[in-house]
Amino acid sequence: MDLYPVMSMLYPQFPMRLLKEGESWKVQDEITIESAQALPIRGLGTLKHELDMTVKKDLEYTLAGFVQKGNYKTAHIRFNGTFIMNGEMITEAGGDYIEGNGRSSGELFFAPDEGLLVEVRIKNEVNEQKSQDGHVVHWFNPQVSMAVFFGQRTSPITWLTDQNVHFVLADGDDG
Repeated sequence: MDLYPVMSMLYPQFPMRLLKEGESWKVQDEITIESAQALPIRGLGTLKHELDMTVKKDLEYTLAGFVQKGNYKTAHIRFNGTFIMNGEMITEAGGDYIEGNGRSSGELFFAPDEGLLVEVRIKNEVNEQKSQDGHVVHWFNPQVSMAVFFGQRTSPITWLTDQNVHFVLADGDDG
């Protein structure tokens, strides 16, 4: 997948005005994630696939203050809100489909002078509907798998997931 739009989901969007400590602002956006060009690895061909995923976010950010993180003076920003996602990936073996929504909250530390995200903590509560078609292989362990062929799209299965993600810039760590 093209990682640029994925990473842009982490990057905060700011209003076109100076912010005061404790001030909040809202951002609504839509990000599309598509397939990226993939080069063969060690002479092996890559899997042919078409990825198309859309994520719509409705977030509220709050400037909590300014703190030092390693070598960076950062803006400490808290956020929370909701998101909706819809996507499909079609391969030579069939398709994977997903629709879902959820809540997202967390905090980030942004170094405005450098334009860098120094640290991000995200908690997502996700409700997804997943379905598949075509040839599907499920691995139970490294030695045992099961292959199933679906002539049509499976009924959606609901997945409820809690995700906790923590990104830290290598030289931004206080330790």
